[in-house]
Amino acid sequence: MNARDERDAPDLARRWARLSGARRKWAFEAYNRFVASLGEEMRSHFATGEEGSEAYVVVFGRTQVGKTTLLLDLMGVAPQFAAGVSSVLRGGREIGKSATATAMEYRRSPDERWRLNWDAEQVFVEDHAMEVALAALRQRMSSGRLVADKPVVVSIPAGRFDVGTGAAPRVRILDLPGDNPREGVEQAHVTAMAEKYVPNADLILLVGRADDLSFLNLDALTLPRIQDWRIIPQRFRIVTTYSFTPDSQRKQVDARDGPLTADGFRRRLRQQIETFGRPLPEDEVPSNLLFPLEFGDSWTSQAARQDGFYERINPIVAELKQQLHRDIEESATEIGRIRSAVQVHVIADNVKKARLVQLDAALSCERERLEALEDEQARVARRLEMAEKALAGLAHLSKLEAEVPAGIERDCQTLAESAKACGAKLRGEIETNRNSFIDKISTYSSALLSVSMDYRPELIFGDKDNFWTNISPAEEPNRDELRDVIQREFETTRKKLSGYFLEEYYPNVSRDFAIDKALLDWDMTAAANAARKWLAAHWKTRAAERLERKKKEQKLAKSRATLARGDLDEVTRRCAAQQDLLAGKEQERQAFSDRMDRERETGGDFRAYLDEAYLLALRARMREGREAAAPSESLLMLLSAAQLGEERKNILIGQ
Repeated sequence: MNARDERDAPDLARRWARLSGARRKWAFEAYNRFVASLGEEMRSHFATGEEGSEAYVVVFGRTQVGKTTLLLDLMGVAPQFAAGVSSVLRGGREIGKSATATAMEYRRSPDERWRLNWDAEQVFVEDHAMEVALAALRQRMSSGRLVADKPVVVSIPAGRFDVGTGAAPRVRILDLPGDNPREGVEQAHVTAMAEKYVPNADLILLVGRADDLSFLNLDALTLPRIQDWRIIPQRFRIVTTYSFTPDSQRKQVDARDGPLTADGFRRRLRQQIETFGRPLPEDEVPSNLLFPLEFGDSWTSQAARQDGFYERINPIVAELKQQLHRDIEESATEIGRIRSAVQVHVIADNVKKARLVQLDAALSCERERLEALEDEQARVARRLEMAEKALAGLAHLSKLEAEVPAGIERDCQTLAESAKACGAKLRGEIETNRNSFIDKISTYSSALLSVSMDYRPELIFGDKDNFWTNISPAEEPNRDELRDVIQREFETTRKKLSGYFLEEYYPNVSRDFAIDKALLDWDMTAAANAARKWLAAHWKTRAAERLERKKKEQKLAKSRATLARGDLDEVTRRCAAQQDLLAGKEQERQAFSDRMDRERETGGDFRAYLDEAYLLALRARMREGREAAAPSESLLMLLSAAQLGEERKNILIGQ
């Protein structure tokens, strides 16, 4: 080194220190220009401020898990004030019953006064006044008279915070309720708050009790970006409360041999989480993102037991709390925020890809359910069609009740008249001897019996619904019984004929031939009428039996139709509900995809700002290097340009 180089060395060192210190300036300027280019609504999503400024943390969890105690600890509320602040925040309600389905944002007040800000800022000096105001606000929310389109902001008096050495970093916390809201409006509000504020939070804490890890189930994580904790775990911390106080947890600790470490408890928490879902490998979710913790009176009361348990565990709890505070503090650095912003589109792509697989699988299941319901609907519709067809075939039963007996009566009367005509013909052929009478009685009786036995209502009453089809043998008239009915009408005449000594009649001598012929006419008419009555009675009885069966069929068909109609209404309702559910899930998928596209575009816009700023800074260094008067200055600029490239790589890690 020559004398001049030796003289220039201190200047070069100072120059390098300045250049090195400004190696990220281009990125910060790009970030600020990008944020300034956004609309007010979108701009509020991005954290701004100097290195070490207030961190923005989202806390998501159910009620009664110690969430309020946790967020007060994270914000740095001094232990001696924690109980009083917690009481004010409950708004006069009992412990564990202060939650509403409304996003609440907690901040540190700039002075010693409470502040409550929703549609306008209210300022309170006294704790009680703030407590009353919160109670009134929660009452309006729970009654549905107030629907918030932004978080309710609560500012805690500055004097309640610990400002000593090792105090917690300044934190602004958004508390998202993890309980499923009862009303659609409440659900829409919480979802909207998650969409607006979760994507650009510095850190997201998922909080639940150690003895109930179901808060990590997919069904419990339905808010936008909250369910992404396995996809982008670096943005999340899993915090369990009551991690050591339950007896079951104490027994596990007491059973362990050797030194107790934070890593050991983190491994145990990982194993417990895995029992509630799929495996949780270390390379997917590192152990340093898991925080089994204890807070509040339930933990400090353990010291009073003086059994050594508190003394063994509290150093580990304190270590984990300090690590969580460091994570929050480091998440709020400018470079951390820049890296989060530049990775928005990468995260959006990863989240979109993973989430769409889940959504498409869910949609496929819902479509299969809809297809199964539609198949069931078609089967039930066919059942109803068959039942209604059967009913239609039986619709004329009331008409048949009158028509069938009347038809039988007409048919039998026709048969009787025909028989009488046949009798008149036979009487015209009778000869003047006793055997001729007996022969005509036999011929007539046989003919009347035959025509009566041959009669079938179907042959004459041709009903289109085939009322008389398939007449069974049991329904047939009894030949012997009908013969007896017919023969009974000729008994008197037969007896008279059998009492004659002479075979021949002598009409010129006696009137017996004319008398017996008149008697035969009477008997034939009586036999025809008797056969008519007996035959009509027989078939009317069979008709009544058939009508009774038809009525039972009709009743059964009505019952089946009513049941099928009810089943069809029910399955139609289920189909409609499933169609609505499917449409809702399809809309949810589309809304999610659109939201990811918007976030990707936002990240892409920032990447463009970043690339432009980097190229400008790089070209400036290269130009200064070319224009430098001394080789050492030129080398310094080239090294600075190389350093800019390294910083760019550092910012774009994971791209």
